[in-house]
Formats: sequence, structure tokens, C-alpha cells
Amino acid sequence: MAGRALPLNSREMKAFVTYIHSLSKDVPIDGKVEGRRLPTFKAPDRRADVAAGSTVYQENCVTCHGVDGAGLRSRPAGSAAGYTYPPLWGNDSFNNGAGMNRLLTASAFIKVTMPLGTEHGNSPDRGGLTDDEAYDVAAFIVSQARPTEKNLDRDYPARWNKPVDCAFPPYGDGAPADQHKYGPFSSLQKKHGTAYPKIEKGADSDRAFPSSSHRPWQLSRDSQVTNVGPPGRECLRGGLSVVRTPSQVRRGKRVKRVRGPECGWLICD
Repeated sequence: MAGRALPLNSREMKAFVTYIHSLSKDVPIDGKVEGRRLPTFKAPDRRADVAAGSTVYQENCVTCHGVDGAGLRSRPAGSAAGYTYPPLWGNDSFNNGAGMNRLLTASAFIKVTMPLGTEHGNSPDRGGLTDDEAYDVAAFIVSQARPTEKNLDRDYPARWNKPVDCAFPPYGDGAPADQHKYGPFSSLQKKHGTAYPKIEKGADSDRAFPSSSHRPWQLSRDSQVTNVGPPGRECLRGGLSVVRTPSQVRRGKRVKRVRGPECGWLICD
């Protein structure tokens, strides 16, 4: 959002942690909980229509979030009581670096949770919005003025890890800023999935990455590629395994940190 970090020992932080912990009562560790994550949102293959989104907003959102997107305060300003319904733009809203300022993320969230009363997974005939409506109203919301975050260019030093709907530079695919903000995204997603060279098992670092500018992981000259991948990436072209964290060391794998502008983990077994 656009707030400040709470001290770890503050009353508010303890309240947050206690509440979050209470949500896991009677839920098994690693158990599957319905509605835990946003489902994959298949965006319409077009640029989002901000004007159409404005109409969707007026018809479905103003009751809670207001005509001006300012939300509804729980108590008068200055009381620190927060909001009953949060602002969607303006000074108290999320900033331009927040996940909700990404069109695909906002569309997915709106699709399964909005308007108020929508149940997770509802179809349009049960009160939810269509994919097109969610996509367009999300575009209308992210088009509005909001707080700006500094140094956003540092958010994704590993360019392969930058979501295609991040609406701030730098971009590594040559597409214009407007497309990253409003779509269409299908061509960006295809390009994103093939942006790095295919690496074969057994390849040495010089053969895998002929020049340093094409090496997403800075391997030593005598390194042999067994399985390599950046943290958080499901897979890369070439079928190479991904090591997300050092926790895989505890699973009997020897793991070495590969340092460089695009850090990852190299399995050495």
C-alpha cells in the first residue's frame, strides 16, 4: 500500500499477527483452503477500455467506494480508525508500485470478490462481473491518480521476474508503457516465456551463455549446468528444474548460490 512499516513489537503488529494466526485454527499445515489464492485470470485479448470501466464502476462500485473513489471512512478523518470501504485512488489509496496497481492482478481480485456480496468463484448470473467487466473496471481504477513510490526501477533487478502488467519502467521487451499498463497482454506473455536462451543439461557456462549479456546467472567458467533456475519461477524453457530457496538443501540436495545481476540457485548434485 502506501503506509509505513510497523515496529515489530508494536501493539498494532502484535494484533495483526494474532489475528492472522487465528485464521489458521483447525487448518492443517500446507492444507488446501478454498479461496486461498486468486485464480488465474484470462484477460481479454485487447487493450482494456477505461471508458467502459467507468460505466461498470458507476453501476457497481460507487455505493461503497464513492463517486470520487475516496471510499468510506469508519470515523472522521484524523481518528486513525481507517476505512469501512477503502479508497481506490487518491492520497489514501495504494501507491503506483502496489500489486493492485497491476491490471491483471486487480482484474483477478475484482472478478472473484466484487461487488460486495459476491462469493468466491461466482458467475455473472449470480452477482459477479464478467471477465470483460472486471478487466475494464480495473483499468478505470488503475488509470486514476494515486501516491507514487520512489525507485520503482529497483523493484525487479531480475527482468525475467517482472510481471508483464507492471506499469513502470524499465521494460525489457521493447513494448510501450501503455501496453504494459492496459494490455493487450497475450503477446507480452508469450515473449516473456521465451526471453531467455534454452539451456541444456550438461552444458558448460560458456556454451549455455555465449556472452555475459546473455547470462541470467553468473556461473564460473568451469561450472556445469545440471539444474538451474531463478527463485520463484516455475520452469524455464529446456525443462530445467527450479530451486526456489535454500530449504531444498534440507531435502538432500547440495545447493550453491549463484551471484550476479539475476541471482538464482544452482543444484550441484
